[in-house]
Amino acid sequence: AGGTGGRPAPPASAPPDSADDGEVRIAHVWSRLLGRAEIARTDNFFDLGGHSLLAVELHRTLVSELSLDLKLTDIFRYPTVSALARHASRSAPPEKVASVAGQDRARMRLEMTRRARTRSGSGPASPGGADG
Repeated sequence: AGGTGGRPAPPASAPPDSADDGEVRIAHVWSRLLGRAEIARTDNFFDLGGHSLLAVELHRTLVSELSLDLKLTDIFRYPTVSALARHASRSAPPEKVASVAGQDRARMRLEMTRRARTRSGSGPASPGGADG
C-alpha cells in the first residue's frame, strides 16, 4: 500500500507557519531532488543525503526555476532551508523579487487563457488549404 516503487516523492509539506514563500519554494525543490516528502526549514541539505553533485543540481534548479541569485558556494555556506532563503532574499534586489512574483502570476494567467481557448475551440486557426 505504501511503497515508493520508483514513484517520485510526494510534494514537500509546507514548513511551519513561520516559513515565508521563499522557504516553501526552496523546500519543494529540495523535496524533489532528495526524494523526501517532508523538509523542515531547519533541515540541513547535507544531513538529508545531499552531496556535492546534488548541490550543483540544486543550484542549477534554484537559479533556473526560482530565478534566485545564488552562487554554488551559497548552498554550502547556507545549508538549511531558512538560511538559504534568508540569504537569497537579501541578495536579490526588491524589484527583482516583485518582478519574479509578477512573472509567475502572468505565466499562470497566460496558461489558463490558452487552456480556455483550447477547450472552447477559439484557439489559433490551423493553416487552410485544399487537400489533393
